[in-house]
Amino acid sequence: MAVGIDELAVTLREALTANPSGGRAELIRTALANLPRIAGLSVPDRVKRLIEERFAALAEPSPVFEPDHAWFAAWSRIAALERFPAGQLDFEISGLPRSWMFKVRDRMPLLRCIAELGGFRPLFFTHVAVKTKQRVTLTENEMNRSYRLVAETLKLQPHVRGLITASWFHSPETHRVSPHLAWLNRVPAENGAFLTTAGPADLGSGVFERSPERRKLYEEGKFHPTTGLVVWPRRRLIEWADRQPGDL
Repeated sequence: MAVGIDELAVTLREALTANPSGGRAELIRTALANLPRIAGLSVPDRVKRLIEERFAALAEPSPVFEPDHAWFAAWSRIAALERFPAGQLDFEISGLPRSWMFKVRDRMPLLRCIAELGGFRPLFFTHVAVKTKQRVTLTENEMNRSYRLVAETLKLQPHVRGLITASWFHSPETHRVSPHLAWLNRVPAENGAFLTTAGPADLGSGVFERSPERRKLYEEGKFHPTTGLVVWPRRRLIEWADRQPGDL
């Protein structure tokens, strides 16, 4: 649970005094410098509370706060207020690399989508959220809550053109061998997003994590991991989000 900014600052300073060196100390110093900025961010109040919760997590040691951990860079961007939590997803300002135009399978539909966006950037790029111990387990309801928080942020930042994400778990090739993950594309595909593939997936991206079946199929030449690309224009994402019931 998030606490008041003043109390959070005291907690972080105490943690820094107890352990003044190392990766976690670096993250705490960055978070302390950015605490006063949270109130003025153009993000929903729920996102502000989630930022405070992430900052509060820095008070306790974790391997993810050390520079040799794969998630340290992501935590550095969270502490710097360059990456924002939205439940199951984190998001940050980015864009669609022009070089991907030569990777995608459906170039003309992508060009039409870019025309609807009005440009290649800025876009909110989403990532699976990083936590202190392990990544979250994805569920459709919580994924939709994350999308709604991104949509609410788009309303507050009208210059951002939409949402983009790219991952092996959005790839139809993944869904062919792991059909239980096909729901990941359902809501975007049915509500105005453009979906395609953008070349081979990085084999170190987690595609084999928790799935010896996918690894076995890959080793047998029966599975070729690819990167699924999702581009969701702001108007279409906001229209979908506005139709959803319940509070965030």
